[in-house]
Amino acid sequence: MNDLEQLDFALTGIMAGREGGASWGDPTAMARALGAVRRAFGDMEALAASPRGARGVLALRVTGGHPGYLDIKYACYGIARNSGWDGRRPLDDERLVHNLLQQVDSLQAVPRRFRQCYRGLLTGYFACPAYLESAPAGDPGYPNWLVLRRYLQAHLLQVAESRPALAWAETLGRYPKLLEKDPAAPWAASLLGGEAGEWNTLCRHLDLPPAWSARVALGAQVRLWLSRREALGAHPLPPLLEQQRQALAQGLREARQAQRLPYGLWKNWLTALGLEQELNSTWEGGLAE
Repeated sequence: MNDLEQLDFALTGIMAGREGGASWGDPTAMARALGAVRRAFGDMEALAASPRGARGVLALRVTGGHPGYLDIKYACYGIARNSGWDGRRPLDDERLVHNLLQQVDSLQAVPRRFRQCYRGLLTGYFACPAYLESAPAGDPGYPNWLVLRRYLQAHLLQVAESRPALAWAETLGRYPKLLEKDPAAPWAASLLGGEAGEWNTLCRHLDLPPAWSARVALGAQVRLWLSRREALGAHPLPPLLEQQRQALAQGLREARQAQRLPYGLWKNWLTALGLEQELNSTWEGGLAE
């Protein structure tokens, strides 16, 4: 079955599941159906990966900051992707990020266009989950990512309350924690107990990248478990984390090797996971700070 046949099959299934056609006048129902198609066919990722994104970034650089709306929109979606011609992300260029946000600001008088660009910036923000955990030394993108986060936070209420209502904007407005330091913290207890339904539903409604949602959920669980372990004493690793013990260890090793995880935190996490064997003399001698 090719892509077009899959799309036809998906839309047919959605229509078959409706009682009559009246519900298609419901914006929320339409948004859910569109979200299902986007998740199946990677709409947000496709926009970010589109050559138009690179063209939009080039327009910002070449025109001196006066591109058209479509170039601005696609540049927003491509802000965290490597450019084809120089291998750099627009996010690594402080001047370019500043210029792009100014251009997006100029669209506030047209809410529909402003929300489209905001959604693109949001996609770029969620493409960088590693920045939630530490500030990588010498990474030019990190301070610009913080600027991007502050911009998204500052305009969240405006986007969430603008009309006509959009399901993703209203959902994000109800959960501003998603744009903060530890976005999955409110769900950590339920996730740690093996109940991931609410978190997964939220991430699905917002079309959040699976890599982002999995990483931040795992980090929130580990932090909560460590805090409880210190208070209650040693106890077995929860089943959800036990299943991912080796993946956790590998992820921590990679983070430490890239110098994106402070040595003390890395050591504490490995110890808590029962992986003290990783703390051999080579690691301690070569990587201690």
